[in-house]
Amino acid sequence: MSLLSIKELKTIFNLPNGEIVKAVDGISFKIKQGETLGLIGESGCGKSVTALSIIRLIPKYSGKLNGEIYFNNRNLLELSENEMQSVRGKEIGMIFQEPMTSLNPIMNIGEQISESLIKHLRMSKNSSIDRVLELLQMVGIADGKRRIKDYPHQFSGGQRQRIMIAMALSCEPSLLIADEPTTSLDVTIQAQILELIKELSRNLGLSVLLITHNLGIVARYADNIAVMNKGKIVEYGSCEDVYKNPRHKYTIGLLNSVPRITGPIFKELATIQKEDINEKD
Repeated sequence: MSLLSIKELKTIFNLPNGEIVKAVDGISFKIKQGETLGLIGESGCGKSVTALSIIRLIPKYSGKLNGEIYFNNRNLLELSENEMQSVRGKEIGMIFQEPMTSLNPIMNIGEQISESLIKHLRMSKNSSIDRVLELLQMVGIADGKRRIKDYPHQFSGGQRQRIMIAMALSCEPSLLIADEPTTSLDVTIQAQILELIKELSRNLGLSVLLITHNLGIVARYADNIAVMNKGKIVEYGSCEDVYKNPRHKYTIGLLNSVPRITGPIFKELATIQKEDINEKD
């Protein structure tokens, strides 16, 4: 049985100039308990908007959601805002792209992690400290008792992302949405963060929606893959099937554009042609 089931989701924005933009255009996919789905596509294809749509953080004044988002047998689009607030953070955790802009610069990290514990789990401020220290240890932040009073600028980029993971997992959600969780990190730190998410997913039984533009990341860390282009999912299936037997021209173009270690040294890199992008589903 699926933990998250999305059916014909559309996210439409009305721009000030009167233009209508279909950022997400009728997509459907499912994520089972303990499964990782890699949502992949180029910048601007609608990946992050999909994530924000799931947790209903699309501005009401400019955006409109249609379709079905079933999570734990409830259609999230039918919940009131108060009901949705209890889902965000508690049942669905999210790691945003840029930890430096997502963390509050004037609150120490202990206060920021304990905030959701106090709100969702009704913990007292004092009792939440033990849980914060446990979370910091879980995500690999050493000397938690001292660092709990430090501010975001006192941590490296990789450490800030670990703090974001701790915040996302603080209330033990069943679904984790990781939106480009390794943006701006060097390759070594990227691998550490992704391995941490994989380990936590396995140990905690987490379902993960892993959003990225990196095919290598999806191949290594996801069970299934959804390829997104221009607001639509153009290919969906297990990583093994999609990588071995891609059917859509856009997917084939993506796979061909990955640089190869072997082969002719001066071979021109493959590019995705306009007709591949515009091909009908």
